[in-house]
Amino acid sequence: MSIWIKPAVINSSSIIHVSSGNNGSGYWCLGMLDLSSSGQLIASSYGNSSMSINGPTLLQNNWSHIAITYSLTNGLRLYVNGTLVNSTTPFSYVASGVPNFMFLGNS
Repeated sequence: MSIWIKPAVINSSSIIHVSSGNNGSGYWCLGMLDLSSSGQLIASSYGNSSMSINGPTLLQNNWSHIAITYSLTNGLRLYVNGTLVNSTTPFSYVASGVPNFMFLGNS
């Protein structure tokens, strides 16, 4: 998945999250791409276990292209502006079989 982002303010927030409810506040809600309070990117994947990787700190009011990929061969990978910035070792992922909803943004 990929997204262009331009943070207007730097604070702890969810850029992309997945929820079991269709209003963003279902039974569970997990961040897939977040910003820390200092503006650092955090990409996460959840399956048999959770995996998170940190990316660079984004600058306020600057556009960045963010891409996250996952494969059994390469694990979770985080790209910023076309450059691989972090990755995990390969890990297995088992889908829940339950419909999930993906949300962009925080408002």
